[in-house]
Amino acid sequence: MNAVLGGWTLSGILNYYSGTPLGPFTAPTPLSGGWNGGNNRPNVAAGDLLNPGFSTSQFELSNVSSVKDTYLNKAAFYAPATLALGTSAKRYSNIRSFPTRNEDLALAKNNKLTEKVRLQVRAEFLNAFNRHTLGGISTSISSANFGQVTSVSGNRQMQVSARVDF
Repeated sequence: MNAVLGGWTLSGILNYYSGTPLGPFTAPTPLSGGWNGGNNRPNVAAGDLLNPGFSTSQFELSNVSSVKDTYLNKAAFYAPATLALGTSAKRYSNIRSFPTRNEDLALAKNNKLTEKVRLQVRAEFLNAFNRHTLGGISTSISSANFGQVTSVSGNRQMQVSARVDF
């Protein structure tokens, strides 16, 4: 009975991160070297900077220009006048990239074959619940993909191994 039910171990690594502030937001500039070597920033209109209609469950990877993939409110950002500095902040604390949630789990069975020989069979599940993280949001208003979610990362991986100690 101990050979079947005994010697099991379960371990895990859990990672949860809130998204980082999105940015820097950039706008085109007529100067070849930018503003003193730096990028110009867009102007920002009053109102919500995020698209209220965006839903992570509606993401379309097949078409990155889809209206469903628009994360930022594009109408709130616009280019400043020629040779004028934009009014936006470099980063906004309330505009964040997407959070990361990841659980790595391992299940192992330890068997004692003889007094000096042990066998361990182990199965590892990386990103066990197959959670995805959206990303690739362009913050340059001159980009065709400005404000669009253009990528998704994260996939489940499984591996099985055996180890003999003698």
